[in-house]
Amino acid sequence: MESNYGDVNFCVVKLAALLKMTASQLTRRVFELTGNTPAKLILHHRLYKACYLLLSSNEPVKNIARLTGFRAQASFCRSFTSAFKISPSKYRETQNADHDLIIRWKIPIDMPEAKILLNHATQHQWLKKLLSFSLSECDNHTESIPKLAKLLNTTPSTLNRKLKELYPVTSARFIRDLRLQYASELLGNADTITEVAVATGFFDHSHFCRCFKTVFGTFPSTFKMKKNAEMPVSWLKNKLLEKL
Repeated sequence: MESNYGDVNFCVVKLAALLKMTASQLTRRVFELTGNTPAKLILHHRLYKACYLLLSSNEPVKNIARLTGFRAQASFCRSFTSAFKISPSKYRETQNADHDLIIRWKIPIDMPEAKILLNHATQHQWLKKLLSFSLSECDNHTESIPKLAKLLNTTPSTLNRKLKELYPVTSARFIRDLRLQYASELLGNADTITEVAVATGFFDHSHFCRCFKTVFGTFPSTFKMKKNAEMPVSWLKNKLLEKL
């Protein structure tokens, strides 16, 4: 797909031939692994390449449609809007404002960055599910990345690739960092540190403290929130719950 996405004639039959399979064999195997058809994967690959070009170049939308294997700008725009709930031109306009968060990733995030995350979640259903999982207070916090990827109907490598197209981190670090900031926002109202560790999905008190010090440079016991400080990740969690 990477080598041929720009070919307007590239399709499932050609992909299957390259893999020395029939189209029906390829469709069955891909669906078993991903829950999607090869045609859908090809379309999504083209659309994600289009996202990259919209942000990294000044090419007109018409040219980007051609470069990513679409026969016409109209069909490209329809597919793009259907997938991301936003037109290509609007995506370029709004995402340019998000560029700082795309090229870097740091914790703690502030309110503007939390709003960017929410904006991305409204455009990508898989990211919305990933964020909801990361910030949920339930017993499945310790699910492995392979099991999480399966819940999202994808594979660990695909999940990491899709996430890195938005933020330069792995899914494991993305989840860990968000939970740590969420934990930092809960510390002021919790009775014990262990209570916060459990609520944010860490294995135990000591594991939580080690991870917390790695990111914040201090242990939870000595961490103090600034008075009236914003709580971006708590806000993000509430917004996600409203949209479920």
